[in-house]
Amino acid sequence: MSQDKGKLAKWVVPSFGDFSSGSASSAKKRRQDGSQPTPQIKSDSNEIPWVEKYCPKSVGNLAVHKKKVESVYDWLQLALIQPEVPKFCLVKGPAGSGKSTTVKVCGKNLGIDVMEWITPSNFSNFKVFSEENDFPGNKEFDCYKSDRQMFRDFVIKGSRFHSLFSSTGSKKIILIEDWPASFLRDPTPLHEILEEFAQSGKCPLVMITGEDNVFNKLIPENLIRQYSIDVFAFNPMAPTLLKKVLCDISAKEAPSNLNAKDIIESICQSSCGDLRSAINTLQFACLRGFTKGAADAVKGKSQQKSPENKRRRLDEQGQKKQLAKIGGRDAPDDFFHVISKALYAKREDNGALKTSPSQIVEKVTDKSEMFTGFLQENYLDFMPDIQAAAKCAENLELASRLLANSFDRPSLATTGLHVASRGVMSIKRDKNRASFFKSHRKPKYIQAEAGFKELSLDARRTFPFSNASSTALLSELLPFAALIQPHGLSYAQTSVINKLPLDRSRVFLKPNVPPNRLSQNGNEIDAEFKIVEIDSD
Repeated sequence: MSQDKGKLAKWVVPSFGDFSSGSASSAKKRRQDGSQPTPQIKSDSNEIPWVEKYCPKSVGNLAVHKKKVESVYDWLQLALIQPEVPKFCLVKGPAGSGKSTTVKVCGKNLGIDVMEWITPSNFSNFKVFSEENDFPGNKEFDCYKSDRQMFRDFVIKGSRFHSLFSSTGSKKIILIEDWPASFLRDPTPLHEILEEFAQSGKCPLVMITGEDNVFNKLIPENLIRQYSIDVFAFNPMAPTLLKKVLCDISAKEAPSNLNAKDIIESICQSSCGDLRSAINTLQFACLRGFTKGAADAVKGKSQQKSPENKRRRLDEQGQKKQLAKIGGRDAPDDFFHVISKALYAKREDNGALKTSPSQIVEKVTDKSEMFTGFLQENYLDFMPDIQAAAKCAENLELASRLLANSFDRPSLATTGLHVASRGVMSIKRDKNRASFFKSHRKPKYIQAEAGFKELSLDARRTFPFSNASSTALLSELLPFAALIQPHGLSYAQTSVINKLPLDRSRVFLKPNVPPNRLSQNGNEIDAEFKIVEIDSD
């Protein structure tokens, strides 16, 4: 029995046990060689992630700009003055900028219970008894709830009822950060839940999202205006605040002979303002035991030139480079910055390109069509003559053909990007012509696609009874409705029809009632509309 317990204990390791064990074995090997042992931190500190161990407990300890903290704190304070009126708040920003921590700490200081939604890993099931003929003998079977239904029950019922573990008169807010994946694909059910919450919610609702376009579709601008959602935008963590937090943690946790100063500098550069990633990187670095010699080798402090010391310096430099890879984040190049590198195609004194086309292709692999579209829209401003413009247009046309046939053969997409980037960058620029800054124009198809998606969403929302596809609804049904005499259309439905690219010289829907006339409950009134014939003369 004791042997089984011993085997079981070997499986129960700390969260970062792999690095500690690896460091211990490497330290043992170095001690046999006669070198200094690698410093190790206490085993108690690596059982808990430092992100959780040093989570701020008060508003004054938050490593966020004071104005951001004050704005969130004041909003929570004002939102709870009238709990019968539901309040919406949207906190958006990059990862590791302190969004959820700021909300939780401010709520804790105000004495608010924070009910946070966490998407379950599996669907919850409950037992149901049936006495139907299909299930003889009162057989028991499982019924499952979808993630949408569980999310709806949490938001709606959680705002109405108090938890069993909280006092009856305690204040509370609902926090949503872990969004169900189904909402990211189709946000329409989420909008319906928010509409129901606006009518029956009893507490504030705080939503946290990132800065990606996916989250912009999740909560669009029209929804923000409709429910008067207050938006707080967080920026990446400032380097000064980031360095201060890491220095405080390293003073308590880092070994005495660990050069934490240079390591923290490297972490601040590789974390890109992500505090969570920076703290995790610091913990891994301390567990792996980066010594003072690694930083001294990078600084060039070691003056000895013996082969052994040179080999040691190379190892320490490699160790320093490895530190940046532990939890570090690549500094993202802006998409327009990459386009500028391809269009300007700056060269060295010997004529070689400063940025190779292969490096550009690696950064735009997931945006191939948009990249070539921007090149086609802006390449003429950088061509020295008409011959170069014709050659570049031929290369871009070939790249478009390759990208169009890349659905069945994905390798053609990479080939098309290489043809587009090399075809534009291979042409030498005129120094006087390429020295001026030029703003980039968007491709026309991007604006057309954005307009089609926005019009499709408006049509689906105003004409929910139609089962036709978006293409059929916009190209067949609604244009036909504009040619006949419609009755009982609302102002919103008429506005959608008027947005269609129809011949305005023939038909135009005009409301009989001004659009600013609303009913007492704030909803748009239903009004009849008539066709107004407009002479082409």
